[in-house]
Amino acid sequence: MATAPSPSLPVTALAPRTPAEVDSTASIVRGAITDVGDILKAEIALAKLEIADDAKALARTLPIGTAGIVLALLGTALVLHAAAMGLDVVLPAWAAYLITAGVAMGGGAAMIAYAANRLKDWKSFVPERTIASLEENQEWIRRKLS
Repeated sequence: MATAPSPSLPVTALAPRTPAEVDSTASIVRGAITDVGDILKAEIALAKLEIADDAKALARTLPIGTAGIVLALLGTALVLHAAAMGLDVVLPAWAAYLITAGVAMGGGAAMIAYAANRLKDWKSFVPERTIASLEENQEWIRRKLS
């Protein structure tokens, strides 16, 4: 008496396989290409999420930074005015304000140069986790193909 096939296995899994049904090299390559495509789609989705997170963080930070810059500029203007008034005691007013303006411009130029150098190395909005994951996948693919 024949036993009924297990409900968890498809009927074709129990039947003997013909040589045509055995996995061929072409089907293995096709499967590998499909897997690589799936991996790339997942990496692109990860990159999108990572960049969106960075953009949201930047959007939350910019208004606070802008308000801080405005307050700092107002404070700087008052301090420079006070410095010029202090120099006005020993120098003519025009010379006191000229010296104060020169010092402020020199300090501003130094800060701009410093910021420009820092921006050269700025890596924000680079999906670093995605790049690391892509490198891992590339290594995995190399191992599988060798």
